[in-house]
Amino acid sequence: MIPEISGKYSAKILMDRCDKYGCEGPADIALFHLSTQKKIADFHSEDFVIGASSNSNPDEDRVANETSGDVVVGDFNFDGYDDIAIQNGHNGSYGYASYDVYTYDVASQAYILDANLTRLTWGEYLGMFRVDKKRKRLLTLNKAADRAMFSFEFISDIRGVKKVCEKEEIWDMSHNIVNVTVKTLQKDGWRIRQKIFSGTQYDFNKMAKWGRCSFIDQ
Repeated sequence: MIPEISGKYSAKILMDRCDKYGCEGPADIALFHLSTQKKIADFHSEDFVIGASSNSNPDEDRVANETSGDVVVGDFNFDGYDDIAIQNGHNGSYGYASYDVYTYDVASQAYILDANLTRLTWGEYLGMFRVDKKRKRLLTLNKAADRAMFSFEFISDIRGVKKVCEKEEIWDMSHNIVNVTVKTLQKDGWRIRQKIFSGTQYDFNKMAKWGRCSFIDQ
């Protein structure tokens, strides 16, 4: 059981492979309204992993913490309705958790798997993206090696997903310099800016800082 998710929902997860630390493997996830306990939707994951509190009675429900991020709720296409992301495997870059992302379809009043949003958690991206509510952007990251980081920003709506910013911060160890390249999408195409910083002065702790994709300076 996940007793509370985003202050609005709870979830019941059915899994076969559990030990005293948690569960992993195929899972059926049922989402409920927290206030009414009415079921909202059912989801399935082939490769779900969740930590849960242990108990001495195998017939009792295990309780998981919603902050673990295995079930994520948010408005991912900024249409005013909550969408759902369900952890499914570790197919992100560097083995980060990947997610199946479902958006709420008003016409059918159902959650539909969104391939474009799902893709933002797989392959070249480091796990679940972040949502910038104020600017209506989705933010995600990747890395090629230590101190070689990439930041991305996407606009998202009911029509789909479009990349609007890409930033590379790459440390050239042999010359102790950091090459920064920022690409931002303009009406007439991509604007590309490049700048070189001294590695001595560059703050590596701020590399790939969330929400600063378009900034050429730190």
